[in-house]
Amino acid sequence: MLKKVQPTTDSFVVAKPTENSVLYHAFPTPIYANKVDDYDLIQEEISNVIPDIGFAMRDDWGETHWLSDVTFRSNFVFEYGLKHLINAIHINIHNYLNAIDFGSNGNAAGADGINYNIMSSWVALYKKGNYAHIHNHSHHDISGVYYYKMSQQQKDKTGCGDISFHTPAPSSETSFVFHHYSYPKLVGIEQGVMLLFPSYLKHGVSTNSEDEERISVSFNVKFNTMKQ
Repeated sequence: MLKKVQPTTDSFVVAKPTENSVLYHAFPTPIYANKVDDYDLIQEEISNVIPDIGFAMRDDWGETHWLSDVTFRSNFVFEYGLKHLINAIHINIHNYLNAIDFGSNGNAAGADGINYNIMSSWVALYKKGNYAHIHNHSHHDISGVYYYKMSQQQKDKTGCGDISFHTPAPSSETSFVFHHYSYPKLVGIEQGVMLLFPSYLKHGVSTNSEDEERISVSFNVKFNTMKQ
């Protein structure tokens, strides 16, 4: 039997507009970013296998961006034995779960002892003019991106291959009063950063307007919900 989760208020109080009032932000969407610890080792092991990848585009997507697997059925990190990147994924998932207080949802006693699998992973290559349409990663729990290659110009230039996240409450876009809450959100990223977010969250990548290629490794995680 799942333990009862008590409603709380202190975790989403964001402001006190007046002395006797409180503004709550309910149902926030947690997005996690972290510069990996074993950066040099991860960069080296990816660099060793990038030349072996036969990149292609999906015919049904048009001229969007290049993929190591257009079917998304393979698992790049395991097929090439990227042990340092795999370890970084596990470490950051553990930290992400602790940060969102995963144990309080009634399904687990924290991030320790949980059971999940990295179901798929692939490399995305963005040449000049490439982008990613708005999408989500349905049927998974956590999705992530490791930023292997991006130039300083791409980092500093807003709208040049940035990842944008879009509201999980699209009805807010129709509101005259709350429409600004639905504006897409950008997360600051750079080479060596791992980003984790709920798989249901829609996101896209703006057009790479620079000559230098931008390369990232994406992955999907699925949790085993069966009690052990």
